[in-house]
Amino acid sequence: MKTKILTLSTVIMALFVIMSCEKDELEKKELKLNKSALTLSVGETQKVTVVQGNGGYKVGSDAIVDAMVSKTVISVTAKKAGD
Repeated sequence: MKTKILTLSTVIMALFVIMSCEKDELEKKELKLNKSALTLSVGETQKVTVVQGNGGYKVGSDAIVDAMVSKTVISVTAKKAGD
């Protein structure tokens, strides 16, 4: 009986610790960049820096621009003229 109570209390404590950690990780910060817009010529690259956010950023490319991210720096290269 003591073993079952000890095991149950250990599981409850582990869940409490896990849930506490998840709550902290889910706190979202507003994403802030050092620039709000870019104007690029075809072939030109400019960089945007993430000033505030949660990290783990992902960017995408399309027919008009290539975008790459390295930690908090986003590089944007114009492939062709946009609208």
